[in-house]
Amino acid sequence: MSNWSEIRDNFIDEEENVLCIDAWKTDRDDEEGTVIAKIHLDTKEVTYLDETARKDSYAQEVINEALDFLFAKEYEEKKVNKITLARNSESSPETLRLLMDETKGMGNLDTKIQGAMKECEKVNKGEKGTGKDLELNDR
Repeated sequence: MSNWSEIRDNFIDEEENVLCIDAWKTDRDDEEGTVIAKIHLDTKEVTYLDETARKDSYAQEVINEALDFLFAKEYEEKKVNKITLARNSESSPETLRLLMDETKGMGNLDTKIQGAMKECEKVNKGEKGTGKDLELNDR
């Protein structure tokens, strides 16, 4: 059983660069929530302001879901940065192969990278590429 009836992770304190984990003990609308933990966005470290939250299953569930989301978002941003770098530079087929390994599981992006590899190989052989397969933007 949790010490809190509701826990949210939907407020970012931009001055501190932290995601605040807010909790309420009751369902009453007039109750003011308290910050029980903060997740530092740059390091993903958790600072507990209420030590009870360390062992509270509900609090841990919300904190872990928030961390999972933040790590997944960071991972995807790194992939997008690599893709952007590859698209904006003269990438060799080998660079694109490495990039393809990094982007496995990102939908049709693997197919787009394969097309870009073919374009690079054409250009490296002195053939004229169409340029259509060099667009890696998946949006």
